[in-house]
Order: sequence, then structure tokens, then C-alpha cells
Amino acid sequence: MTFTSPHPFTIMGGQDIGLLPSLPELTVAQAAELLLVSESFMLTLLDSGELSCQNIGNQRYIKSDDLFAFKAKQKRLHLETVDELVEEGQLLNPNY
Repeated sequence: MTFTSPHPFTIMGGQDIGLLPSLPELTVAQAAELLLVSESFMLTLLDSGELSCQNIGNQRYIKSDDLFAFKAKQKRLHLETVDELVEEGQLLNPNY
């Protein structure tokens, strides 16, 4: 199952959006696709405990709410880091 929408919609301002299925739980492959990471990296996140999962048989499932919360947290951390780097750059070179 792929999440790539073959028919993205265009909203006001010309921005394209795609629709995602509403799934309560995702497979490792689905979660990796949404995070734009490899399945092996996804397994690393699960094994390290950064992201929780439920084991059913030999399959791992990630709650979609947990995945989207993780993605939002990672984005927030990324933006904070960028802000810190810009601040540092301005201190080193005020014309930056």
C-alpha cells in the first residue's frame, strides 16, 4: 500500500495536497514511507524506543497518532536547531 496520491488536489494559493488513508495502525513500511526514511532506519527508531510499536505475531504496528506526534516533534526540534544556528551566525557576523 502506498500513500502517494495519484491525484493531488490544489488548494487556494496553488499548493498541492494529497490525501492519506485514516489508519489507526501502520506497518513498518507504511510508517517509513510517511517519514521518508528507510525501513531499516524505522526499525532502528523502534528498537531504540524513540517510537513505540505493538508486536502482533512477527509484525510490528505503529499507532498513527504516535507516528504523527513523533513527526511533529522532529519538525519542531529541527526548526529550533535552525533558529539556534541563525542566531549563532548573527553573533559571529552581524551582517549575516
